[in-house]
Amino acid sequence: MNNIPSTFLLPENDRFSNRDDQSYTHWCGLVVDSATARGLLGYLDGTTPKPTSNPIQAIYVPTPWFSKTPFDEEWVQREATAHGLLFGNLVNPIALGLDRTDTTAATWTKLDAIFGTTTSLALVEVQRKLRGTFWDGTSPIKDHIELMRTFWAAANEAGAKIDDTTFTDIFVTSLPHTWDAVLPILDTLKGSGAVIAHCQRHYARITTTKSDISSPSAGGVQALANTVIRCTNCKKSGHVTSNCFQPGGGKAGQYPDWYKGKRVYTPGTAPPARTAAPVAAAAQNTVFTAAAATTGTPAVKRKISSLRGTWK
Repeated sequence: MNNIPSTFLLPENDRFSNRDDQSYTHWCGLVVDSATARGLLGYLDGTTPKPTSNPIQAIYVPTPWFSKTPFDEEWVQREATAHGLLFGNLVNPIALGLDRTDTTAATWTKLDAIFGTTTSLALVEVQRKLRGTFWDGTSPIKDHIELMRTFWAAANEAGAKIDDTTFTDIFVTSLPHTWDAVLPILDTLKGSGAVIAHCQRHYARITTTKSDISSPSAGGVQALANTVIRCTNCKKSGHVTSNCFQPGGGKAGQYPDWYKGKRVYTPGTAPPARTAAPVAAAAQNTVFTAAAATTGTPAVKRKISSLRGTWK
């Protein structure tokens, strides 16, 4: 007989126990890979059945471990090795509804019957999460990227087989409409890595621009506005025509108190005259005149007359 292959055991925490945080499909993949590497896949999937008779040979010639037609004694040994590989990577097989007296293939079929349906439902759910995740455009993009990649990996572990091209399309679809101008560039890039890298650079650029606008060291929003906004009425920067105080502007003649420049007024835009005091003075003088005319003594008349014109 050939040399017995080494035993494959997963770390204890990775052995299947149907925990909520475990993926049955992922665990199955590890077991299948291990069985294939040791020539035992036929014992796992049932394609290497127990021989009913041995061929007559004058001299015994061992068959390789991956042979589909082993001798009876070889099959028993290899079946036991496959059985140990499978049960050794399960936690409490009895609690999972398994029987150690079953063959490796029978146990594998039972596992799929019990947990395969659950895995199918999990596959639907994780794909729904992947395709239903959208970025709002305001939260950090790295968090969105990590979440999308996590859902992608979980979907593939559940058997989705989502390739890089499909994931790239899903990721681009998750971007907000405010990023539509970036889409033509993303269409020219190959692979999710390149697309995500460009999105990260673009996000860094726009967030840096926003920071510069609001940063005191950059002079604030007004400082930036002064460099990019120019009035078509007075030809000065820092405001638009609708807010211009100069003649012809939307606020012609409406100079604020803080304005230190030359104030130019046109008919209809001049500030209202202060008429309250003159009107009051004229009325008071009229009173003084009437009093002087009606008061009896010449001295009082002269005193009242002298007060005329002093009311301001």
